[in-house]
Amino acid sequence: MTFIRAMADFNRYGKTMPRHLSKKQNSMAEMNTNTADARRAGVRRSKKRSTRVDLTPMVDLGFLLITFFIFTTTMSAPKVLPLIMPAEGPGSKAAESATLTIMPLAGDGIFYYHGQLDDALQSGRFGYTGYNINNGIGDLIRQKQIAMQRIRPGYQKEFILIVNQRMHPATAMW
Repeated sequence: MTFIRAMADFNRYGKTMPRHLSKKQNSMAEMNTNTADARRAGVRRSKKRSTRVDLTPMVDLGFLLITFFIFTTTMSAPKVLPLIMPAEGPGSKAAESATLTIMPLAGDGIFYYHGQLDDALQSGRFGYTGYNINNGIGDLIRQKQIAMQRIRPGYQKEFILIVNQRMHPATAMW
């Protein structure tokens, strides 16, 4: 600040210019010019300009948009698979070779039998397994499907898995 300007400011304000008026105002974008002397005499160089952009308003706008979309988005209701229950009335007949019944037991065990319970207990087509994918219920279901495929190609599509939570007195030993 030159002496003459300082004196003019002193006369105007009764002191030197207030700080908020003497400071350079920051803008959102500013352009700086370098007026460096040419290195060689007689050669005129173009002025190099550098730009500086303040990204704060853009970040603020981004957060406002994110907030807007979060509040205006509707959450979709969870989709539930419908459970199809059998109709009331007499039961339908299913081939015993296509039926596998499992009963969950305490201690992470499963009692299973093929066909009708009484026939399975007499013929030894029952057993006890766990919830494992290998050497458990997973292998049991795969073995049943392979056995059905051997009976007739495409027969494994008629496979019926029954989950029975009632414990029959004959299976109470497990």
